[in-house]
Amino acid sequence: MLLSEPQMRRLVFIKYLYNQAVLQSHQPEPSCWTSLLLFQDCVELFLGLACEFKNIQTKEKAYFNEYFELLNDKIKPKLIAEVSSMQRLNKGRVALKHHSIFPHKQDIENYRVSTSNFFEENTKLIFKGDFDSISLSDLVICDGARKSLKIAEQFIGKGETGNAIDNIAISFYQLIEDYENRNTILDKSPFDFGRLEMPFPFALALMADKDKVSRFIGNMGTAVIHMQKALKILSLGLDYRFYHDFNSFTPFVSKTDSGYELNRHIVYDNFHSEICRPYFDFVIQSALRLQEGEIWR
Repeated sequence: MLLSEPQMRRLVFIKYLYNQAVLQSHQPEPSCWTSLLLFQDCVELFLGLACEFKNIQTKEKAYFNEYFELLNDKIKPKLIAEVSSMQRLNKGRVALKHHSIFPHKQDIENYRVSTSNFFEENTKLIFKGDFDSISLSDLVICDGARKSLKIAEQFIGKGETGNAIDNIAISFYQLIEDYENRNTILDKSPFDFGRLEMPFPFALALMADKDKVSRFIGNMGTAVIHMQKALKILSLGLDYRFYHDFNSFTPFVSKTDSGYELNRHIVYDNFHSEICRPYFDFVIQSALRLQEGEIWR
């Protein structure tokens, strides 16, 4: 794609907004209705960027349908794809926003499909690139996590599921580590919930039964480790329910002097590489959540 850096960043944001709309569209009613507003917003942002890219002068407040006319005049004999479906999308948005006419669930699904086709066809037509190839990893500020995500994307494209999921797991580790390091005060992370301690009288009582002591310490230690991890994710404001799935599927990551060590517990070769996408997106969402309102230093 031949876009400038600011234009590319806008296109990345458009894809991010589109992904948010897709996620929202899968929710039950009434939550799915808001996806209609998001779909229309990201399409309109795309049309505005396309006009700028093609050096088309637009009014300060151009109407939605005017973008199609301006672009078609510029690129003819080729034409913008999915115009009629986008006009239906706009009518649905007006009906919802201005007249409180709620769309049916099937309408939402149709809007999702047509919007997806709109971006796939018109990204090729206007920007000479693939919409799927637009990387949301560029939105991640943490250098290490962003680089690992880009490597993961390359492996997803090659169909190398194991290598892709390894780098996704590393990127999440780097993201959390970087955030903690930058927010540590007096060598104490606000997301460190301490070590397991046992009151002395209770420990003394257990000493009489060594097997009981061993089982207790093992069970308590395991429980505390899980609670510490859960508290950290929740205190960071991340999606714990998806983190549980992420943590169950991705390898365990530990840092060594030479880099990162991974402990796999799943044979990833049995999975298609596209299964990595939700986990990839989870890291992106987590990064954006951590970046909200933060002064980067």
